[in-house]
Amino acid sequence: MFSDIQKQIDKYANYLDAIKAKALETKEQLKQNKIQGLIEKEHLQSISENSKGKVIGVDSGFFESSLTGLDFCYIKCSGFYFEYDSKLVKYEKLTQNPIYEFKISDSILQKDEIQKFVSIARLKQELSLLIKGIEEKNPDYALIDGNILPQPVDRPNNNSQLYPQYEELLDSFVRLYDLAKSNNTILIGSVEDSRANSFKKLALSENDFLHSVNDILYLNYILEKGQATSFFPIYSVESNIIYNDLKQYGDFNFYSSYLKVNDDYPLRIELQYNNYSETKLKEIKGFISYISSYAKDYCFPSVLLDADKQAKLNQKEIEIIKSLVNNSMVPFGIKPLRRERRI
Repeated sequence: MFSDIQKQIDKYANYLDAIKAKALETKEQLKQNKIQGLIEKEHLQSISENSKGKVIGVDSGFFESSLTGLDFCYIKCSGFYFEYDSKLVKYEKLTQNPIYEFKISDSILQKDEIQKFVSIARLKQELSLLIKGIEEKNPDYALIDGNILPQPVDRPNNNSQLYPQYEELLDSFVRLYDLAKSNNTILIGSVEDSRANSFKKLALSENDFLHSVNDILYLNYILEKGQATSFFPIYSVESNIIYNDLKQYGDFNFYSSYLKVNDDYPLRIELQYNNYSETKLKEIKGFISYISSYAKDYCFPSVLLDADKQAKLNQKEIEIIKSLVNNSMVPFGIKPLRRERRI
């Protein structure tokens, strides 16, 4: 058995060697500004850190659970405001205490709909707090922990009972986009462990397409510490359905870039484009790099990490809520699922 495992590992290691070789070819193309679809003149850039700016960030912790005939989730949302002027000069919570929401599904959900139900509720809570932060703090930057637009995995079918909630989520995203634009707030999604391959689709031909590698691994062989790619349109066949959903609200453009800040993998950031100059785009990368460079081998914006810490649920909270729900449902004959009652 172990010899078979080792064979597969060796095979993948050889595959990685091939990826490295292909990545060197792409690096030369970037140096010569020959990748079609990148929007800045300089495709491979050195990052100049920008240590001045006001930023808010929001994140949430959550868990979901099901009893027989009952699906529910619990969400804890938190946000922070940081102000930098060569150092951190101001540090405030967006709300004194985290915002809590307990939500029971008002319809019978299929198994594949439970995650959509939770994700829609969580995102609506995060966007609401982010909107509040922009209105009250008027920051230069507003950061989302994750993608800047809804993902196809979160979208229910048009005939699903969840679809009206998804439409409410779209309304929240559009309100955020419009508010950020009118306030001159730079709206950015910071994706911690991206699986996207949109850069590869621009850099490689169909014949060269490497199916088992994503952008961050591929670009880790290209970018050196302190380097970034040009911004490029978020291009994904899977995202087309989301763009189509957003068209009814207006014309929106989203772009992405990868930053290699330290010894960690490149960080994917996503930007709501607002006719920024190339100088401004580099300034944006410089600021995100600055607030993500506090550790040697971990890269993520500090304001989002603090939001994550405050929003994180501990096991005691989870057990209290589960116990409260379970005990309240016993008189009605509603029990935990069989798989949770196995002996």
